[in-house]
Amino acid sequence: MKALILAAGVGKRLHPFTEDIPKCLLKVGEKSILEHLLDSISSSKIKEVILVVGFKKELIYKKIGDSYQGMIINYATNNFFDQTNNLYSLWCARHLIDDAFVQFIGDLIVNREIIKKVFNSHLEDAVVIDSSPNNFVEDANRIRLEKGRVILLNKTISKEESAGRAFGIYKFSKENAQEYCKSIELNIYKFKDGFETGLRPLLGNFFFQIIDINGLPYAEIDDMNDLDSARKKIDYIINYGNFKS
Repeated sequence: MKALILAAGVGKRLHPFTEDIPKCLLKVGEKSILEHLLDSISSSKIKEVILVVGFKKELIYKKIGDSYQGMIINYATNNFFDQTNNLYSLWCARHLIDDAFVQFIGDLIVNREIIKKVFNSHLEDAVVIDSSPNNFVEDANRIRLEKGRVILLNKTISKEESAGRAFGIYKFSKENAQEYCKSIELNIYKFKDGFETGLRPLLGNFFFQIIDINGLPYAEIDDMNDLDSARKKIDYIINYGNFKS
């Protein structure tokens, strides 16, 4: 199994901080967003990370290099990062997707307990959600279930109908990884769309379930408020669970 991180975007909502640096390299505490995410992923048995880069990619190469915490880093490049969305970024990485993998958006910081829950789960195809009502966000993906199966993924599902917030982690078996790539290929003309355009057709044909982290700490950093919040609670996010018996 591999990890794939989508980190090609410009991060306009975080200007002026992201005018000369990729969003994933913004510092939160002692490290960048990307380093925090890679630190957490390294607590699993993952040996290879696919990192999709674009804006100021040379800064990411310099910071991360070809390996990190014992994991091989393979890069895919979205050269049209300013004209496309992450559906196209996935298309740029398709030649590296040859195994089961877990997809992450590149503006996440997650506690290691979340990584353990995802990679240790027996579920091979899953949307990772947070069912805690305290973390419901209006402008965020959420999912609807039917008999334990994910049937909808969008930002318009009502709070009452939603099983939880999908905050940026998706797990694919080897078989569905290939189906995902085919779906992305079929929809690549919608290059300004997000990855959801490639994923939604699979929900109707394959059995995706949920891995619920139920309030474990994380931060998804889209704008200034998110960045300020993440900086205030970074110690809690990183250290949560360290002293649990």
